[in-house]
Amino acid sequence: FPYTTLFRSLGDLNQKVQDAIKAIAGDAYDIKTIEFDAAKELTRVTFVSKADQSEKVVVLNSEGQE
Repeated sequence: FPYTTLFRSLGDLNQKVQDAIKAIAGDAYDIKTIEFDAAKELTRVTFVSKADQSEKVVVLNSEGQE
C-alpha cells in the first residue's frame, strides 16, 4: 500500500475510524503508528501489545471496518 500520510494523533481521523482504533486497542495495545492512503481511503494502524511488545497491523476503511 502506498500510505503517504503519517498522522500524529487520532484527532486527525474521522470519528468512525477513531472509535474502531480505540475499540481494537482497548487495554491490551498501544498505538505505534497511524498511516493513511488517501487514494484508497484506508488507514493502517500498527498496535503494540502491552503484554509482550508484539505488533498487530490493522487496515481500516473510512467506515472503521477491517
